Amino acid sequence: MYDKVSRLIKLAGYLSKDLNGEFREKLQRAAFLCKADLLTEMVGEFPSLQGVMGREYALLDGESPEVAEAIYEHYLPTTGKGELPATDIGSLLSIADKIDSIVGCFGIGLIPTGTADPHALRRQALGVIGIILAKRLSLNLPALIGKSVELFNNRLTRGKDEIKGEVLEFIRARFQQRMISSGYSYDVIEAVTSINFIDLIDVFSRVKSLQEMKSHPDFEPLVITFKRIANIIDASWQEEVDPSLFKEEAEKALHDSYQRVGSRIHQLMEARDYAAILSHLTMLKPSVDRFFDEVL
Repeated sequence: MYDKVSRLIKLAGYLSKDLNGEFREKLQRAAFLCKADLLTEMVGEFPSLQGVMGREYALLDGESPEVAEAIYEHYLPTTGKGELPATDIGSLLSIADKIDSIVGCFGIGLIPTGTADPHALRRQALGVIGIILAKRLSLNLPALIGKSVELFNNRLTRGKDEIKGEVLEFIRARFQQRMISSGYSYDVIEAVTSINFIDLIDVFSRVKSLQEMKSHPDFEPLVITFKRIANIIDASWQEEVDPSLFKEEAEKALHDSYQRVGSRIHQLMEARDYAAILSHLTMLKPSVDRFFDEVL
């Protein structure tokens, strides 16, 4: 447990590295104390009081209310749809604790199979997702998992890259499950999460925008246009376009449309306004269709 606490202090520091010093100090203090009540006779006799007694002992010992509350909240949620941490310190400590547990179990081969999940890793993964979405925390999930793996040093029995990939895929599956239960289409969720699964706030925004666009009358023609492009052009192609080589008017028209719409799309990408991006992409359809019709 001391080893776990040592990792939590460092992981909490990593999560709060860009935040102010006082917040960071309180978060790391809460990480240092969050498991202390497990060694008391009270929690030993009544395990359901873990965190509850930690908060009370911390307050009696003169710790700040924020630290005491985070000690209680870092166990939340205790069920799949249970109460989430209300404070920012409690939220980050809860994420750190759950990621550490998931990585540690995967690192020694204790991976859920079928309905067997003795360490409640699925619930903990759903808890991480729920907190991130509720608090709108912009986190680099693969980097966080990687940092957690590093903090175990050489105590894990499996390859680091293997662990990172499996933990990320495990959380991705739980995210897909949550999105489906919220009414989003599986094909939309799969399309978004298979391309980029890094920042859950960004991923959710793309799922939401694509779902809304799917019911738009321009959506199917847009998909057909994308497929026409994908069937001809290698997605990894990075050469610069040389307008001086154009011979057909349709080429020039497509390039002009791309430059006009493309600059705006880049601005919208910075703002992560995916609904507006999809809307702007539909403006390219006439030029793309004309290009395919007139240029061989």
